[in-house]
Amino acid sequence: MEKIEMLKSFLFSTPDDPFLRHALALEYIKAGNEAEARILFLEYLHGILHILELIIISHVYWNGREKMKMQNNGMRKECSQQNRQATGMHTMN
Repeated sequence: MEKIEMLKSFLFSTPDDPFLRHALALEYIKAGNEAEARILFLEYLHGILHILELIIISHVYWNGREKMKMQNNGMRKECSQQNRQATGMHTMN
């Protein structure tokens, strides 16, 4: 029971930590309190899913920015070449 009380106090000070919920749920299982463990496991899964969602959103955002930069750079080069051709300035390659 001492470990459960310690984890509960940690969880009280950092209630959004899903890993503390997981640890507390495991301790409840060891103590035979499966109903309390089930609630904590569901809260733990919710927290992990939220973290994964943020990671995916971040990944999509940053990859999208890089693709946009590459597309913009390509369009700039193409426009620059078209402008040179239109004004009669040809590039030497």
